Amino acid sequence: MAQAQQCTSHGPGLSLQFRDGISVLALSGAVDRELVGRACAALQGVLVEHDDALAIDISAIDTVNGAVLGLLLRASRRLAWRNRRLYVACVRPDEVARLRIAGIDELATLVDAVPESPSP
Repeated sequence: MAQAQQCTSHGPGLSLQFRDGISVLALSGAVDRELVGRACAALQGVLVEHDDALAIDISAIDTVNGAVLGLLLRASRRLAWRNRRLYVACVRPDEVARLRIAGIDELATLVDAVPESPSP
């Protein structure tokens, strides 16, 4: 089982955790432009400082909206340029359906929980 190495809060609704082989950006509550701005800044830091896969955990958000989709698209593009894997963790079937309709499943691996250790 992967051990948490470091967990940091980036204000309300956003935390970042580093594990062996994967960084986890977790969102919660209502996602708006302000939260996405902080998430993008945290994402940029992860990309510069870590070479591992990234999971964005949206299991605790209120709903998948345009701000969430925009964040996922930006993350996908930035990770693809670096040949790194993106996971999107979401447990609610209705929200997973929205992600599939938006085509996120073609850009990231949709999972119901953050992987303990990502597959290559």
